Amino acid sequence: MFQRKSTPQCQKQHRHTVMDAIDESEEATASSEELNQSTQQMQQELTVEDKRNLDAVAYFKQRVKDEEERHNEHHRLLKARLLQAIAQTEGSTADSDCWLNNGKIPKKGEPRKLTKEEKTLIRSQVKKACIASKKKQRLQDEQ
Repeated sequence: MFQRKSTPQCQKQHRHTVMDAIDESEEATASSEELNQSTQQMQQELTVEDKRNLDAVAYFKQRVKDEEERHNEHHRLLKARLLQAIAQTEGSTADSDCWLNNGKIPKKGEPRKLTKEEKTLIRSQVKKACIASKKKQRLQDEQ
C-alpha cells in the first residue's frame, strides 16, 4: 500500500492548523466567558439598583407616614387648646357673674362641642386678629 511520508513542512502546517483551531476555540471560550461574566455583573448591578430603589421608596413612605402622624398629633393638640381656651372664656364669664352675685361657683362639666357657626366665627376672629397683628408688625418695622 501506498503510505504518504510526512515532511517537516507538512508537519509544521498541520501543527499550525491545529494550533489555529485551538486558539480560535480558546478565543470563543474566552469571549463566551467574558460575556457570561459581563451578564452576571449586569444582573448584579440590576439587583443592587432594584434593592436601592425599593429601600428608598420604603424609607420615603415611612417618612410620609411619620409626618402625617406628627401633623395629626399637632392638629389634635391645637384643637384641644382652642377648645380649652373657649371653655375658659365661657367659664370665666360665669365665674365673674357668680362673684358679683355672691353665689357659689358651679362645677364645670365637660366642654361642649362647637357648632359650625361658632367655629366659623372663631376662625374669622382669629383671622382678623392675625391680620391686625401683621399690620401692626409692618408698621413697627417701617418705623
